[in-house]
Amino acid sequence: MNRLRKLSDSIPFSRLLVYLVILGLLPLFGVGFFHIKQKKAWEEVETTLYSVYSTSQKQARKEAQNQSIRKAYASSDPLYIEQKLESLSFLQKEQKALRHLFDTPHFTGNEAAEKRYLFLTEKANQLAFTQANTQSGPGFQESLQTLVHPVEIDSQDLRELLHKIEGDKAGKPQLIITDLKLSRKSYSNQNEVFGCAVKIVKREFFDE
Repeated sequence: MNRLRKLSDSIPFSRLLVYLVILGLLPLFGVGFFHIKQKKAWEEVETTLYSVYSTSQKQARKEAQNQSIRKAYASSDPLYIEQKLESLSFLQKEQKALRHLFDTPHFTGNEAAEKRYLFLTEKANQLAFTQANTQSGPGFQESLQTLVHPVEIDSQDLRELLHKIEGDKAGKPQLIITDLKLSRKSYSNQNEVFGCAVKIVKREFFDE
């Protein structure tokens, strides 16, 4: 006891007061640290719960979207590309102008015009796709459709082609353009002509 009194007498009062304050605050620091630790743990729990909830909501929306897509493309025609795309005839205005030329009484023949007409009306200027990279999953099958050769089209043909590929959904598989290249060819009968090459993903849905 005397030693403790001597020690306290040797310590300046101001410093002794600081020590006493620190000793008094230690329990508070302990309680505060415990609450901070608890709060951090709870925040981690909240973050985990929110992450789980967010993931489940995304999965639910994705599933709903998948169901909507499946319903939209149900009962699709497996021959849609062959019957609706590969049967298209392009540059109708130029074809009509050439037929009018051939029908004129004074027409005596023009090899370039006749070759051009054959090009426009035969398979050389029709869509022809090859199928590759076929993949299957639960309830669907998809493949990459690539043009065998470019075709020549005008702006009206382009609008019709895009509509038939990604427009109406009824009666056709899901078609998604992955690559579309246009190159300006020439003006014909005041009609701008483009070379066109396209790649399409074809996705078909069926009951599992």
